[in-house]
Amino acid sequence: LWDHMDAILSVGVTGLVDRILGVRQPSPSVDAEIRQDDIAALDRHQARDLLLLALCYDQSTAETFKGRWHKLRRKLRFWTIAAHWPMALGVLVTVAIAALAITLIANDATDWLRPIWLYLLLVAAGWCPWLWKCFKSFRLARRIVRHVRVGNHEVNPLRSALMNLTSGEIASQPLPTQDRTDDRFEQLAKLQGLLNSLGFQGIIVLMDRIDEPHLINGSAELMKLLVWPMLDNKFLKHPGLGLKLMLPIELTRYVDKEDREFYQRARLDKQNMISSFEWTGEALYDVASARLQACAIEGNTPTLRDLFDESVSDDRLVQSLRSLRVPRHLFKFLYRLLVDHCNSYTDRAPQWRIPAATYERSLAVYLRDQDALDRNMGVV
Repeated sequence: LWDHMDAILSVGVTGLVDRILGVRQPSPSVDAEIRQDDIAALDRHQARDLLLLALCYDQSTAETFKGRWHKLRRKLRFWTIAAHWPMALGVLVTVAIAALAITLIANDATDWLRPIWLYLLLVAAGWCPWLWKCFKSFRLARRIVRHVRVGNHEVNPLRSALMNLTSGEIASQPLPTQDRTDDRFEQLAKLQGLLNSLGFQGIIVLMDRIDEPHLINGSAELMKLLVWPMLDNKFLKHPGLGLKLMLPIELTRYVDKEDREFYQRARLDKQNMISSFEWTGEALYDVASARLQACAIEGNTPTLRDLFDESVSDDRLVQSLRSLRVPRHLFKFLYRLLVDHCNSYTDRAPQWRIPAATYERSLAVYLRDQDALDRNMGVV
């Protein structure tokens, strides 16, 4: 589940940072407009939260991570002078020891430079706070990279960004340094708090076409492994987070086979679950007509009925469309129907409307292939 939450946070944070920085091509996965006045109204704690979220989840490839993070820091007017005192101390001690050595050499008091290792030890002591902070930042960055498996993170850029924050600003913050959901819920709450300050009331996550990635390639078993961690009641009912999971019908049989522990965790009885996402014939007719009108020349308003001759009645057309269930099957069938009709006539003797015989024949073949797909015996 934490990997899914990391993915949601990554998409949301990347899109938010894109719009705050005003990049030319912001992430299309996020639909939001940010006003500059709202950004300026963020307090220091909110700016820190946004910088930490960007540190962990910003996945833009338009520019380097370091440059983008510092650009965001300047946009938020988050100044970190106090975070650089360890380096300032090291430089100050080094300069002081060097000045002392030069003075002693200039006054022929080289005896005071012995033993030389004492001065080197003082220089090393001056750099100890910076080295300790560098080590802690490196260790924290490595833990983040190890446990955030979504996206492409590198240790050194994260360490460099962490060096710009004081220990107090990082302490007790819910960073994703372990394989657990507690930190991610806290991070999600921080993102929601920022969005609320920017004028947004919640987050909507849409999940669709999970059968299409090449690593899944239509495998119901792999789809189950991907989706099942998300079926957690605490996650699905998280305040301010709306999730719409449009899942293939093949997963239904896996739900029916699950044990009591799964149902106690998912609490499907509390979810707005629709077992079969089917459209009515009338709705599919309207969708097809709207698609035709979108492609029509100005002034024309064609409908799906205009493609068929009088032998195909309106009732038969709507009734047969109902058997196609979803727009995906509707348009695949219409494509096959148009191809069959065009192949049945020559250019010298064209037929501009589809007769009932062609319609019924193509529909019967398509429904047979569709039924074979539902029974895992063929492909539509």
